[in-house]
Amino acid sequence: MRKNKSIMGIVTLAASALMIAGMTAFASDASSIQDNKEYTAAINTAEVSIDALKAVGDSADGNFIHVQNASVLFKSSVKNNVKCTKEQIEKAKAEKKKAAEKKKAEEKRKKAEAKKKAEEAKKKQAAEDAKKAAANTVNTNWDQSGKLNTFSGVYYGPSGKETYYNLDMSGVVNIMRNQGYSEDAYPYWVREDGCKMLGDYIMVACNLELRPRGTIISTSLGTAIVCDTSPVFVGDNATQVDVAVNW
Repeated sequence: MRKNKSIMGIVTLAASALMIAGMTAFASDASSIQDNKEYTAAINTAEVSIDALKAVGDSADGNFIHVQNASVLFKSSVKNNVKCTKEQIEKAKAEKKKAAEKKKAEEKRKKAEAKKKAEEAKKKQAAEDAKKAAANTVNTNWDQSGKLNTFSGVYYGPSGKETYYNLDMSGVVNIMRNQGYSEDAYPYWVREDGCKMLGDYIMVACNLELRPRGTIISTSLGTAIVCDTSPVFVGDNATQVDVAVNW
């Protein structure tokens, strides 16, 4: 009888230890359970351990009832922890997906808003430029059926007598950069018809006392920006416009 009680004590103690260890393992770090592998292995291990304890209990004159109770409690705890863990994982996934969708929608909204503001700013700038160009118009009756070309070399456009020149514009571009006309907003390029451009505008030379650098004017070839000057713009030629081209 003394031997049976000792075995029973060992069995009960082992079952309790197994139950506590299993519950701790499942409750302490639920986030580490992936693809049902870890908790399945734990359950299988528990069942093997209980079978081993049952063999000891059989030799203890049928006092295995305590081990059985402990094993039922342990299995129930494992099952509940597994269920809670799976629910937590699914909830976390759903919340993560919802947050990602919300972030994507917000980025799309901001992008659309930025695009709209850019378009509005461009329209506003175009309207201001048109107003400035109109203010610099000195020949309201100019012949709009023609334009400055290489054959005549001279044309009387909306802002006065037009001529053209073909020189290296790198120095002129640097001057405009120093005055705040950035490469991003006002890139230098050559249009298909040969006009040298600063952003959306044709580069022209004018009398800087009448039309300072940055002044927007109209020409027979399109809207232009004053970037350069020359000593020839005096007297009757004070309103002359020299268009930068590659002709």
